[in-house]
Amino acid sequence: MLNFKVCTYNTEKEIPENSVFILSRGRNAGKPLFEPCPNCFILYCRNEIEKEDLYWMFYTLWENGFFHPYLCGSMIDMLRLTDLKLLLRQRIKPNFEKMNKTSN
Repeated sequence: MLNFKVCTYNTEKEIPENSVFILSRGRNAGKPLFEPCPNCFILYCRNEIEKEDLYWMFYTLWENGFFHPYLCGSMIDMLRLTDLKLLLRQRIKPNFEKMNKTSN
């Protein structure tokens, strides 16, 4: 069973080698990044393969506007950490597990 650890990026903490960054503010919230930026979440991965798979899964979701209904804010749109964790648990994790079963 996959357990993803996700938290808010902190510039003072060391960056793990296998991690994907998810933009948290603006109309591009939910967009995955390989390099951190000040307004992002960090998603810890176990290995390079999981990192690539998660990056492209998030990219596809972002490209198709999946995160737009979950954005809040009157001036600057923002994706909440609790919403991202809920989406990971309810939608992304089951599909990721299903994808891994079919590829093995």
